[in-house]
Amino acid sequence: MEKEVARGVLLVLFTPIVLFLSAPSVTAVCGDGVCENSEQNGGCKADCSGATFFELFQKESFARKIKGFCRQPAHCLVTPVGALANTGKPEKFFDANSAIEQPRCVFDGQFILDHYCQEGSWITRTSSVFSIMHNSVPANTDFHIFCGRHEEVANRLDLKFRGKRLKEYLKSCVKGQAGKVVDCVNNLCVLKYQDHVTLGTSYNVPLSSDRGFLGALGQSASACNGVKDGTFGKCLTTPEGVSIFAHKGLDLVFASTDPQGIDGVGVGLATFISQRKLFTDFGSSRDPLYDGFSRMLHFNNLIHLRKSVGSVLGALERNVEVDSRDMAGLRYQNIQFNQEEPPCLTYVKPLDRVALCEGQEDDNDFIIVRIGPTAPPPSPGGRPAKGIVSLWGDAGAKIR
Repeated sequence: MEKEVARGVLLVLFTPIVLFLSAPSVTAVCGDGVCENSEQNGGCKADCSGATFFELFQKESFARKIKGFCRQPAHCLVTPVGALANTGKPEKFFDANSAIEQPRCVFDGQFILDHYCQEGSWITRTSSVFSIMHNSVPANTDFHIFCGRHEEVANRLDLKFRGKRLKEYLKSCVKGQAGKVVDCVNNLCVLKYQDHVTLGTSYNVPLSSDRGFLGALGQSASACNGVKDGTFGKCLTTPEGVSIFAHKGLDLVFASTDPQGIDGVGVGLATFISQRKLFTDFGSSRDPLYDGFSRMLHFNNLIHLRKSVGSVLGALERNVEVDSRDMAGLRYQNIQFNQEEPPCLTYVKPLDRVALCEGQEDDNDFIIVRIGPTAPPPSPGGRPAKGIVSLWGDAGAKIR
């Protein structure tokens, strides 16, 4: 059995990209428990005698519920008990019948479902969809981008396309030798500007398969065969003027009514990363728990609207960390609230008493942050409250 020992690795989690500093430790730590000379309780002996030393880097799984070690700082952890031999083989995640057969880590630029490894940190392919769509908006143009769950974005999941209901192109696809049931595509993103609409998503089963998302766009499974692997390109333009594009490196697909189309180049998430600091500072000044926003990395539920001088920006992560918390932050700028009624007490607190919005003097720059379970405590009188997270799809309604 291969033996590994972690040597004093310090994990720093306060930048958009995870940074690692290493230094020798006085006592060697058998970080991931792979040690032939283990004690009866499963731990390694303090001296790790006979073990081969590797410098390891502590990481978190994509749900941020489990910690483990990878051999390179740019790797991302899948499971701490995974097979070292399957490191860098994301397809083994779907072939495995148990966690010990899954890859322990994957390399920078690899992905599993929506989870994308970027320089040692898990982000999402949904964030790439958002970035590419955001970059296609002409300068000084009002727009609305929303990325969320299938049922939050699609109005009707029962509509039929090429003999199948839309739901069949979205959910319950089978992948890998182990027959894992996964979403066919991940979160959907919709962009609206001028008279144009663009739809985008990342896919988990090939576009050329029977359940490929091209069917939901009314196209044959071979429509994107002309786009080479590892490239971005146009598949076709339909007679109705809808252009379909595919990114076969990240496995993304787009459909747009704009004849200018999209070019596949993203602008990154600098806008949301700066907002994350704003949410962290605003929340932690009121409650230490809100330091957690500094670790918001997934960016898979996003809102960005601009109308004239007004804008709404929001980011949500569901079911993260050991206690399965939801994190949500919203920023309203130059939105006309009723000047006679303070927006925090009037609009937010009756909806969700867990959310923080107090102590803001300028309604023209209004922030809401929330960390906690999806369902808030009942409102006074025992009435159930749906809360910010449950009503995420309505967060931008004030400007639409």
